[in-house]
Amino acid sequence: MIARLYRLLAIGSVSIPLLACMNSAPTSTEQNATVPLGIDLGGSGPVIASPRAEPPAKAIAPVGGRAMTGPVFTRRRLLGAAAATSALTLAPSPLRSALVAPARAPLLSGTEFQLEIAAAPINITGRQRTATAVNGSVPAPILRWREGDTVTLAVTNRLSEPSSIHWHGILVPNPMDGVPGLTFAGIPPGETFVYRFPVHQSGTYWYHSHSGFQEQTSLYGPLVIDPKGGYAQPFDRDYVVMLSDWTDTSPETIVSNLKFQSDYYNFQQRTVGTFFDDVAKNGLAATVSDRLMWGQMRMSPTDILDVSGATYTYLLNGQPPARNWTALFRPGERVRLRFINGSTMSIFDVRVDGLPMSIVQADGNEVVPVMVDEFRIGVAETYDVIVQPTADRAYTIFVQSEDRTGYARETLAPRAGMEAAIPPMDPRPLRTMTDYGDGYAARFYVGHVQYGGRRRGEETRGCCRCRQCRRDADRAAKPSRRRVSLRPARTHLR
Repeated sequence: MIARLYRLLAIGSVSIPLLACMNSAPTSTEQNATVPLGIDLGGSGPVIASPRAEPPAKAIAPVGGRAMTGPVFTRRRLLGAAAATSALTLAPSPLRSALVAPARAPLLSGTEFQLEIAAAPINITGRQRTATAVNGSVPAPILRWREGDTVTLAVTNRLSEPSSIHWHGILVPNPMDGVPGLTFAGIPPGETFVYRFPVHQSGTYWYHSHSGFQEQTSLYGPLVIDPKGGYAQPFDRDYVVMLSDWTDTSPETIVSNLKFQSDYYNFQQRTVGTFFDDVAKNGLAATVSDRLMWGQMRMSPTDILDVSGATYTYLLNGQPPARNWTALFRPGERVRLRFINGSTMSIFDVRVDGLPMSIVQADGNEVVPVMVDEFRIGVAETYDVIVQPTADRAYTIFVQSEDRTGYARETLAPRAGMEAAIPPMDPRPLRTMTDYGDGYAARFYVGHVQYGGRRRGEETRGCCRCRQCRRDADRAAKPSRRRVSLRPARTHLR
């Protein structure tokens, strides 16, 4: 129990070795292009990034081809890495993880990119684990493109297993989609695959691995495409808010646990105490009927998410709640927040405590602005919102999981070091039959269970292949005087 509470508090810090900087810097003359004033993706204020005196990129493999490649070592990188390593060695042991924790993901812009996928040590909860990083960064670097350009990305796999990168939501030629076994063969260990395609759209998107469980181990990153004709809604600041979930448990173990027991991570089951509470509120007959109905379906109204905060720590831009990632503003400025749900299994409810939000974009598509106080973001969805804080105080961007077993947070503040109060999480939700379609779903389901969802001589429509349905379907196929329900069959949800 103590260990579980420790995980839920998300105490700890991200730790990635500075040695990764030896091959994490971009090797393209365009990757260090000037960032427009007032556009600060993940930074702490309007920033102009000046180009560095790096040599031009080495020749890369043909588009869609593979070539053995290695990091481009320069005297500057070697000396920089040596200095960083020396400083880290001389630091006291408790301070080392703090020194190597990245505050923000790198921002890479331009048309040519070199990305390197490799394993990296990481520390989220106080225990050392291994993440899958891109250019030594978790999350992966923010990629910034421009609508109408043609981008080239040489992706090198330094893992001991095949890897891939899928450009989620991007219109690309089929061989460039990055899904192993479907659009290409994947990137074998030690090899490079070159993606090249024109950019036909704009908006907020993301990219991630489609190989094994690499996305769960942090191979994901934000992707921002500036529109050719400019933005419809003006803003002064621009921040990426990348949401994700992290677990110290092996992803293979999580999948195995779920196969063994679908509610393995649901620690919020109804108990005898809640039964008597419901009896007092709804009466004995209604409570017993409700329990029998859920029992027939072999489901639980508290089973909101398959994997919960029992094993997950929820991250915002790669940081747990205790790290308090901060975005700065000046009172009166319009701040654009690009929310990306890059989690593996989690759905979040998002609000800025004390500030209304204007949703201006959904999944990369501009929309007529809609004012909201809170919105729900599913896995792989993106929402761009604009807020305009006028007070000279801090605000908490509060992101709670749908099942209320944990949260991530960010502070929006006029000055660094400020912190707002963290609001309490909302009450735990309970599923009802309305959540599964309509108020009559229970009656449809009962007819389906009793009679297999079909008449004699008819094919089953919408019937699953669970053990109960197979048995009921076989029974319904035999001659019987039992009266058959005429209602259409409904699909099981589990």
